[in-house]
Amino acid sequence: MSRKAARARSKAAESVPRSSSSRFTSVMNVKSAANARGAFKSSNNASRNVCSARVAASAMAAGNDFFNFDAANPPQRVDGPPFDTATALVDATPDNTVTWYTGDAGTDATRSTAVARVDQSLTLSYGLRANEEGLRIATQSIAVFAAMTFSNTDPDADARYAALRQRLTGALNGMPGKQKVSDVSADVAAVHTALSAAKDRHQQSQNILQQLLQQTEGVSTEEVAAKILALQTNLQATLQTSAMLLRTNLLQYL
Repeated sequence: MSRKAARARSKAAESVPRSSSSRFTSVMNVKSAANARGAFKSSNNASRNVCSARVAASAMAAGNDFFNFDAANPPQRVDGPPFDTATALVDATPDNTVTWYTGDAGTDATRSTAVARVDQSLTLSYGLRANEEGLRIATQSIAVFAAMTFSNTDPDADARYAALRQRLTGALNGMPGKQKVSDVSADVAAVHTALSAAKDRHQQSQNILQQLLQQTEGVSTEEVAAKILALQTNLQATLQTSAMLLRTNLLQYL
């Protein structure tokens, strides 16, 4: 190969990489920009999801602070004013907070608060309290959802709604070890079943006793008179036979 041909090939080789490198660099710059925008968007979405989860968690915590209380643990409220910068909670009082439940708050078994004897050997407990765990959680969840607002102009509304829905769904469906509304319904249904069975037994007993009473008090006067007359005839015949036997002596057989 001549020197002239070698120099021509070298120049051709140098010109091709420079052009290819320029196009490669342009493509990489476009991809880098796209990746950066995607990463920023993903990071922004992740930040929004975290903020939405915090808002939903705060709403659930606020609902629990208000609804889940007893004599030893009063409802909690934000320590204010000022409320926008408050960072602590204080015990609520009747003067500054409306208590959602004012009924019986005893510590004894709820069902035992109302007992009825329906048979000589059967008593049924059917007491209920509106602040039972299953009923309270259902009321609390509905109140938390009603207190939240979602606007079409809020870019985080969908994320906040999804985060809140996830938590409320778990609360309404029931968590392991927690009482559910279906548990309360099952207790009431069991009492109703036992009461219905007792009612059927009482109805059967009433029918039997009614038949016996009818047989005793429902006989007609004519039938009673006929039976008395037949009884009188039999009695007279018996007395006559007894009299004849009393007059019997040995001479009557000689």
